[in-house]
Amino acid sequence: MLKNFTLLFCILGMGVITAQNKNFEYTQNYKSSITDPNVNFYDLVAQKRAEIATWDLSVKANHKAMKQFERWVYIWQDKVNADGTFPTTANRPLSGTAYINELMTGQSQNRGPGDTWEQIGPVDKPLANGYVGYPGKGRINVIAEDPNNTDIMYAGAAAGGIWKTTNGGLLWTPKSDFLAGLGVTDILVDPTNTNIIYMATGDEDGQHISSIGVFKSTDAGETWNPTGLTFSLNQNEYINDLAFAPGSNTKIFALTNTEIKVTTDSGTTWTNVPVTYPYGTFTEGFQNIVFDPNDSTKVIVSDQFGAIYYSTDSGASFTMHAVFEGGNDLKKLKITSTPNDPDYFYGISQEERSGGVITQQAEFRKYKFNLSNTVSDLVFTSAITGFNSQGGYNQTIAVSPVNKNNLIVAGVNGFRSTDAGATFTTLMNAYDSPPGVGFYVHADHHHVSFVGNTEYVLNGHDGGIHKGPFNATTATPWEDISNTLVITQPYNIAVTQEANGDNFMMANQDNDGFSKILQGGSRNWLSAIAGDGTSTAIDINNSDIRYLGGTNGQLYRADAGYADGYDQATYILGTNNDAAFVSPMSVHPTNANIIYACHGDIKKSTNKGGTGSPGDWTDLGSGLIQTKFIEVVKNDADTSIEIYTIGNNGGTVTAKLSMDDGATWTTLTPPTGQIFNSFSALPNSPVVYATVSGYNTGNKVYKSDDNGITWTNISGSLPNIVMKKVVANRASTNETLYLGTELGPYVKTNTTNWQKMGSGLPSVRVEDLEINYTDNMLYIGTFGRGMWKMSTLETDTTPPVPDVPNLPDVISQCPINNISELTIPTATDAVSGTINGTTTVTFPITANTTITWTYTDAANNSSSQTQNIIINDTIAPVPDATNLPDVSEECSVASLPAPTATDNCAGSVTGTTTTTFPITTSTTVVWIFTDGTNTSTQNQTITINDTTAPIPDVTNLPDVTEECSVASLPAPTATDNCAGSVTGTTTTTFPITTSTTVVWIFTDGTNTSTQNQTITINDTTAPIPDVTNLPDVTEECSVASLPAPTATDNCAGSVSGTTTTTFPITVSTTVVWTYTDGTNVSTQNQEVIIESIDNSVTQIGNTLTANATGYNYQWIDCDNGNAPIPGETNQSFTPAITGNYAVIISNALCPETSACYMVTILGVPDTSFRKNLIAYPNPVKKSVTVELGFVHNNVNVSIYNLLGQVVAKQDFKNTNKIEMEFDAAAAVYFMKITSETGQAAILRLIKE
Repeated sequence: MLKNFTLLFCILGMGVITAQNKNFEYTQNYKSSITDPNVNFYDLVAQKRAEIATWDLSVKANHKAMKQFERWVYIWQDKVNADGTFPTTANRPLSGTAYINELMTGQSQNRGPGDTWEQIGPVDKPLANGYVGYPGKGRINVIAEDPNNTDIMYAGAAAGGIWKTTNGGLLWTPKSDFLAGLGVTDILVDPTNTNIIYMATGDEDGQHISSIGVFKSTDAGETWNPTGLTFSLNQNEYINDLAFAPGSNTKIFALTNTEIKVTTDSGTTWTNVPVTYPYGTFTEGFQNIVFDPNDSTKVIVSDQFGAIYYSTDSGASFTMHAVFEGGNDLKKLKITSTPNDPDYFYGISQEERSGGVITQQAEFRKYKFNLSNTVSDLVFTSAITGFNSQGGYNQTIAVSPVNKNNLIVAGVNGFRSTDAGATFTTLMNAYDSPPGVGFYVHADHHHVSFVGNTEYVLNGHDGGIHKGPFNATTATPWEDISNTLVITQPYNIAVTQEANGDNFMMANQDNDGFSKILQGGSRNWLSAIAGDGTSTAIDINNSDIRYLGGTNGQLYRADAGYADGYDQATYILGTNNDAAFVSPMSVHPTNANIIYACHGDIKKSTNKGGTGSPGDWTDLGSGLIQTKFIEVVKNDADTSIEIYTIGNNGGTVTAKLSMDDGATWTTLTPPTGQIFNSFSALPNSPVVYATVSGYNTGNKVYKSDDNGITWTNISGSLPNIVMKKVVANRASTNETLYLGTELGPYVKTNTTNWQKMGSGLPSVRVEDLEINYTDNMLYIGTFGRGMWKMSTLETDTTPPVPDVPNLPDVISQCPINNISELTIPTATDAVSGTINGTTTVTFPITANTTITWTYTDAANNSSSQTQNIIINDTIAPVPDATNLPDVSEECSVASLPAPTATDNCAGSVTGTTTTTFPITTSTTVVWIFTDGTNTSTQNQTITINDTTAPIPDVTNLPDVTEECSVASLPAPTATDNCAGSVTGTTTTTFPITTSTTVVWIFTDGTNTSTQNQTITINDTTAPIPDVTNLPDVTEECSVASLPAPTATDNCAGSVSGTTTTTFPITVSTTVVWTYTDGTNVSTQNQEVIIESIDNSVTQIGNTLTANATGYNYQWIDCDNGNAPIPGETNQSFTPAITGNYAVIISNALCPETSACYMVTILGVPDTSFRKNLIAYPNPVKKSVTVELGFVHNNVNVSIYNLLGQVVAKQDFKNTNKIEMEFDAAAAVYFMKITSETGQAAILRLIKE
């Protein structure tokens, strides 16, 4: 119906803005496309696969999203119409009422031809078998407990119906077998009368099957009846949530694709609640409903776009929130509430992705119940990094009823928060990522809830059910309570032809594989890794050898049937992008080494898949990709194989047949408007049966009597439901056919029409059927209720009768090499006709024996008879040559051509001998000819005589000339007629240091030859200095010695130089170094430079400093005959009195003396001589007068400038006064006056 919606008008001139529609690309929301009449299934699949091809599938989230899509494709490929459109009213399956009536009939009586079906299992959980990531039992969508007794719980499976436990999960029993295959999305228990239960049918999360409405039980699940809310399958409706209105047990809300529905009379009648929003009609996909604990008139609903809707009139009408309208892309919002936080409700929103990459993380949200219709109604959000809902497939939330801070959100993994959603940590950690955090629970969570008023958690996921405390840890994980839940969804099963067969395989959607086999003394169901198990088979000769397929053509072979571990298998086929998601396989009907696999094309292996190398497989060239069905039987000629397959040819579903084991192929044309989806061919017969897909009334099963050239419709009274697979009973005498459908198995014979088969089987989709002809047992794999068996209806128990009662003896002189040399006897079978005998005797038959011929018909009935074989050979082989030729050789005979003889039985016989080769001495060879029984011999004479010595390979050996020596010589060779190459030897001693002649000797052990070689030693090369130019040596005073340089001689090696120069060297010279090797001489010069010591002195004030550093010093008094000044041996010297001084600078070898330097002491000693002196005028102009005080015999006067230089000097005799001209530049000067007694005085003069 159309929604009520508000149009927003804005008048701009004549413009009008109308309501917008929400929309989305169907490649992003393929599940919702089934309601769109404009969408084509095949186009959608091609487009989505092209999108997935751009994803990084090493990212686990992307790989899981791919698997979700391919699972959906697998389910829908058999439902869609031949032209790719989805089912509509025009070609609907059973109408809603008719379909439900069909199911209800099965509730009270589910009996047809045949016995009662027996559950094969697995009932108990398969043993983990070492599998840490244990595969589990199957998907659980919802769990509900009795509010008065939480040990009583109900669980809704994806395709296994509703289950009940009364002891907390120790034992589960099915309660809706009549509609088990439809799945359950929600369960509601009446709190006032817990015998009343409501069940919403369908599979909303996976959308593998749509809902047929809400059913009700008034006896705690024992029986069920439809309520007034029903759908037809073609409506593709889903019910996402059921909820009682507050305080009522008669008013119930149900959320569907496009409606909020309500009943006020416990489900008898339902009405649609008006929903108002500013958009045109769209598929809201309503998700959850919660009620304000403080005000029962306030109700909140969420949808698949992230929008919320509110009611303020107890759910009589709803309005979309003005702010939180959601977007145009799918973004499911799941909401819940808790009595511990009555003012708020909580939500988890789906993450957003583009091209397989997260563009926005999932969000935890907290909203106010007391809505103001503004942005403030959302009070808190936090991103949950790593949350993966797989497009909303697994998305659930629960809040503790006693502590609002404790909550769980779950998608692929589960996350726990203890701070009201501020932060989250991983709790249910299926892939140990991050490692060591939380604990293992199977991935993909569809339900979490708290039990009663406790913090115990119930968890439903793709592997079953877990239960445990909220505060569980890695060391104390939750308990798996899935035991006895039989909800597995196998795609394919495998059985053996053994008597009392109890060896089975199951390949399961999402739950890997199960292998039932003997392990540790008991026969158990064991876990086997595969991801999604898609194909399986058991070796026809050795039931321990088993095959298990994964997605997209992957295939494993387990040689111990997984009894040695969950992953103990050889990977024999890898992923193929051209392979179907579910790619089945087949084993050759008589040769266990040959297997066939759908792997894009059909592939064949003749060594059981070997090790998976390319050489182990052959493409059979069917011209198809994505092959999804295979049937392999013997062909009419009984010498080859017929192969039927279905796959993709240029985007079209196409069936093909090969009559010659894949060498050539023909296309099988289906009846007009149909698409084949399975075949079953009779061996050695042109008869083949086929099913077609889709909902097309009266077009279900066909028969061909000419290998598929023409077809006859044998659908009869079959209902308009999906056919999955047909299997013909090859042992039946009246054309017995078994049919797997979406509502269980059907059976037909040539005298009866189609009928439901057997009793006690849930109404569930049958994916696979297999027959054990030895036990006359039919096995089926159901998609949601595991594996079952029942005796076949009719069997052929009469063995073939031999056509000749007593077979004649076969007498032969010679062995019988193969079966073609015998006349193969035959027998006649009532069903199979003429049967050729087979025998296990080993060929060739070489002795008398009795062989057993066995005749086996298609039902494995057999008879046998014996035949005597008599072999008696008495004639020995006769040599073909009367006399063998003598053989004469000088050396040896490496081999001889074996002579031959002709035997009457063996034909040509080659002689053998015990003589050892090569023959090196004369002898007689005895040749023996045998046919295995008789022997003859023949002799041959061999003569050996060697007379030839070895001949040198080189006529003249080359002379060898060396300067120094010859350390070794390459040994020459000679060629001997017998010994071949002979290496020369010599008695010469090496190394050779003088010229000589080497004599080489060649011998073959009998004969000897020699050869000479001249060796000349002549050294002409002088030594070569190692350093091209010797460094100059510069020293002060002398050089005591020099390091001898070296040279290298071509013969003598390193040579040290010598010199005639005398040491020490005290003057500069050239040293000549001489190198000699005893014969040749070379020389090399080296310059030696002798430098004197620096004897300069620096005078600063009264201090004298020698400029040369690092020597010995002795200061001397130049005025006192260069006498050494005691104690003055430092580099610097400061005189105490005025005078001339020098320094002797020396090292160990030589001294150097400096010039004398005048040092004037500024200051006048206080002596009596000085006190008598009077100088005037001072300052001085031209002359100065000095009175001496008394007469002196001799007075010496010197005048110095400030640099200590004498500028005037004069002697005076016998005078008491000095008058001295002083014509110098204006400056300060010092006059030194020395008396005859050596007394001295210094006067300071100022010259103007």
